[in-house]
Amino acid sequence: MNTVKYKFAPISEVILGITFKERFWEPRDILKIEAKYIDDFPEIERLNPIANVEFRNRLFEYTLVSNTAIGLTRMRTYDGNWLLQFQGNKLLLNWIRKDENKLGGYPGFDLILDKFEEILKVVSELIEKKINLEDIKYVENTYLDRADINNTTLKNIFKLNEFDIKWGINSINKNSSFVLDNGRYLSQRIGIVIQPGNNRELINIENTIYGYHVDQLKKWYIDTRKIQNEIFEDLITDETLKEWK
Repeated sequence: MNTVKYKFAPISEVILGITFKERFWEPRDILKIEAKYIDDFPEIERLNPIANVEFRNRLFEYTLVSNTAIGLTRMRTYDGNWLLQFQGNKLLLNWIRKDENKLGGYPGFDLILDKFEEILKVVSELIEKKINLEDIKYVENTYLDRADINNTTLKNIFKLNEFDIKWGINSINKNSSFVLDNGRYLSQRIGIVIQPGNNRELINIENTIYGYHVDQLKKWYIDTRKIQNEIFEDLITDETLKEWK
């Protein structure tokens, strides 16, 4: 059931991704994928490859991969709400809410996951290559929230500790790494950004869970969605959560 617990939470982006141990698709496969999805994602661009992520010594390290065929392909819908990204060793699907769009349009995690699974299935059949768990290096689940803070203070949004209150949470800029369990790790980034065009201050909250040991692909995403909800509720005040329901 596709339920949205916090309908008016400032969710700006949800990203589901999969990274393979080796180059999984050849240049001809990339061109087939582009041709398949050009009608659904008509705005296309090619960029440098996305780096791989490794967790070592309690820190995330980013390594560029040189064998990704023809780099990163990005394909967007006309409305900008969906972004399909793929390269020789990766595939990611982004749901996006632009900052100027009203809250309340989040389609729900289940719909995003269903769309991601369908794309993986179609691509696998298209290039006649099955995706096996042993081929996967890691998977990822990202939630990005972007809230307007011009009419409030951060202590009204976040559950703060005494240090943050004393030393000035309004200058917050945090980049943290956490070990979860079962080969899962959390990258958390929190900081102030300025919205282009109107110079409004926004608080940017990005939580990415990486999984390096996956037994069941769909179950991993469902389980980490629950963890994302727990992180969100532990971070935000009860009063604000009530307003966002």
